[in-house]
Amino acid sequence: MQQTHLLAAAEWVLAPYPVGGLPINGNANQRPHVVNNSWGGGGGNLWYQAAVLAWRAADIFPAFSAGNSGPNAGTVGSPGDYANSFASGATDSGDNIAYFSSRGPSLLTSETKPDISAPGYNIYSAWNNGSYATISGTSMASPHTAGCVALVKAANPGLTIGQIEDVLINTSVDLGNTGPDDTFGHGRLNCYAAVDAVRSDGWLTASPVNGQVIAGGNATVELTFDAGNLSNGSYSANLTITSNDPDESALTIPVSLVVGDTTPTPTSTPTATALPTITPTPTSTATSLPTATPKPTSTATPTPTLTAPPQITAVNRDGNSIEIIGSNFINPVRASLGTYSLSQVTFVNSGKFQAIAPSNLPSGTYTLIVTNPDGQTATYPAAFAVGSSSLDLQVIAPERGRNDLPSLLYAFGLNFSKDTRVKLGATSLTTQYVNQNFLWAIVPAGQTPGSYNVSVIDNGLTDTLVNAYTVFSATDDDLLSHSTLLWTDPGSLRAGSEVDVGLVVYHQGGTQTLTDVAVRFEVDTPTGETLTLGKGTADLPPNRYGTTSSVSWVPAATGNYVLRAVIDPNNTVAENDETNNIIERTISVLPAVADRTPPQIKSFTATLPANSTLATLSVTATDSGTGVNAVLFIEYEFSPSARQWIAVRQSEWLDYQTASYNWEVSSTPGMKYFQVWAADVAGNISQLPGQAVLNYVTPTDSLFQGQIRLYRYHLAAGERITVRTTPTSGDPDIYLWDSNSASPKASSYNTGTNIDEINYTAAQDVTVQIIIHGYANAQFAQSIEVTWAGATSLAFSEPNDVVITSKTPLDDAIVPAENEPSDKQGLPSVPVATSTSAIYLPVTLK
Repeated sequence: MQQTHLLAAAEWVLAPYPVGGLPINGNANQRPHVVNNSWGGGGGNLWYQAAVLAWRAADIFPAFSAGNSGPNAGTVGSPGDYANSFASGATDSGDNIAYFSSRGPSLLTSETKPDISAPGYNIYSAWNNGSYATISGTSMASPHTAGCVALVKAANPGLTIGQIEDVLINTSVDLGNTGPDDTFGHGRLNCYAAVDAVRSDGWLTASPVNGQVIAGGNATVELTFDAGNLSNGSYSANLTITSNDPDESALTIPVSLVVGDTTPTPTSTPTATALPTITPTPTSTATSLPTATPKPTSTATPTPTLTAPPQITAVNRDGNSIEIIGSNFINPVRASLGTYSLSQVTFVNSGKFQAIAPSNLPSGTYTLIVTNPDGQTATYPAAFAVGSSSLDLQVIAPERGRNDLPSLLYAFGLNFSKDTRVKLGATSLTTQYVNQNFLWAIVPAGQTPGSYNVSVIDNGLTDTLVNAYTVFSATDDDLLSHSTLLWTDPGSLRAGSEVDVGLVVYHQGGTQTLTDVAVRFEVDTPTGETLTLGKGTADLPPNRYGTTSSVSWVPAATGNYVLRAVIDPNNTVAENDETNNIIERTISVLPAVADRTPPQIKSFTATLPANSTLATLSVTATDSGTGVNAVLFIEYEFSPSARQWIAVRQSEWLDYQTASYNWEVSSTPGMKYFQVWAADVAGNISQLPGQAVLNYVTPTDSLFQGQIRLYRYHLAAGERITVRTTPTSGDPDIYLWDSNSASPKASSYNTGTNIDEINYTAAQDVTVQIIIHGYANAQFAQSIEVTWAGATSLAFSEPNDVVITSKTPLDDAIVPAENEPSDKQGLPSVPVATSTSAIYLPVTLK
């Protein structure tokens, strides 16, 4: 359809005229209160903005479908992505988002898009041939919203468009991530609640309902209570006072009425209320909008409520622990998933309890129902999802490993069990089950270089990633990176603002430092044009990473861009694998905003109790502009065989709270390195992350020959670290490096099953790195303890009756004690602010 036709349609809506008539015959008195729009096409186009503004000025509600271009981010179409349009995404009958429903964020505004979601999957509807059909699309969702607008307007004709938008948003059912998000918007439409919220059944009237107030003046609003037709009970309403001054916020005053056998007494004193101060020029400045809840409350016991969790996904053969957060819980509280009761309910307080979901639930989504002893309930739809029992191997990390060392391989997916095993090609690997989504396995040394399929196998079920893992020779050069290491500075891109682009590059294998390794940067624009941004270079020692020099770029317009880095574009370096040198990442360029100052991480600590995998992450951040909105955590482990940091887990952007977040660390013993990034309401991301180190030390451990465990501790001057291994079989050795040494500061490499122990006292503040090395396949008890030594000299002691042998010690620190994951990261887009501070486990696995 041509733009001229769509503009003519917009004018007709403003002043309709008969078929065959002319615009001059239009009658504005026949304009509708709401217009529903179903459009196709991309986002980021403002050409229809004037039409939408005209509709709003004429008090016509602009309802738009969000589009059917999902599930990728930034796919809401225009004009639904305008700040002054009301866009609807599509849900199914189980309150899940439809796979096709377009997602935010908008390319044109920081407002949440879609605004709301409504039923749009398998909808029985009138069709264009005069019959009915079952149809899916956001074109089915937006009519639900438009119809609800009509009902709300009928219930309270004086409402403005902005007030109707607020009512729809505030009464919606929160789904997905807590608070507004780019998938469901503010939630799923709840038309019953919306109409109920604006009804006025006559028990409360205000006089006057509008008027003028001079600057600095005041006015009196008289309230009249009429309980003549009311049953005994409690009634509540809101007196809302608004102004036509756009800088003045609405003033909302709660009013309550108790009806009983005696004279009712209002719980507030509605005798005289000052209107907000306004300028003396407006002519229609104050409108009261009282709304009532007509159902009496017959009990003084508060009703329980549930804080919206992100959907917890489980496997149908496993029982799962759930933490439930809300308010007004009473012990003994009961909970169920639909008709399936939760067991082992542990009451914590009136705002939290834990329970176990039953095993072997059928696949599907389940409503969480919480019931207090007095029978009052709270429900939350689609809070728990059970997946199919089919094995699903989704991601492995790292994707490469040396052939001269055993390699630790992480496998992420769905429906793993304690019987699941990992295979590399035809070789079955020693596998450790962590949970239903996570396994780790050992790739033994001596594998033939090349690419291998990786499979998971469990009782006849199997799933395979083809050519997913590469074994390389330790002496061969290879250059590689990942999309998350294709970084921009600042992290949030704005149209018309300069940004630096660079890449973190790993040099695996080899024996010499590679100097001036070139990386060419390109970008594909939304219009299909490919731009060459320039070339960066990096010096790369063997088995280390480096960051390229940056290139500058000014995005011309909003939209989705594909950023690309080509490593060694002229093939100057002879690599054993030339197929992994192109790195790409899709990024969103947002509209310009006034607030460009990023937030800062002020403090970040991570603590882990002994013999536990549940860590506590505490972060505080500040922002001088719009305020801190969200934080994102990344957990790293260092892979000795790949000689690189591996991001084993990453959260979504979580609502910021100056408190603590629970985090289940991966259960492989060793050092866990954390980064936290902060974002503000405007979408700016902190330039540097907060960083913290944890050590997960198990009472017992086992190593293959050549395998290594890494631990890292920060010692203050005078602190002593004691490391001990007591083998039951094999031969583990202990080495300690500090951040100032090129060789071990302490070591113990006794023969066989003799005890190894080192004691090291820090002469100054220092970082020390412990390596426990499998000289031979070994099983052992271990302990690492930090104490105050009361001295500042280096100390080393050996257990009695132990003979130091002449075996060749380990002289490779694997990774320097001061080496950390790069602070250059390609981070996901930042969501809009949300209102809740509750955090749920599990966090998203990467």
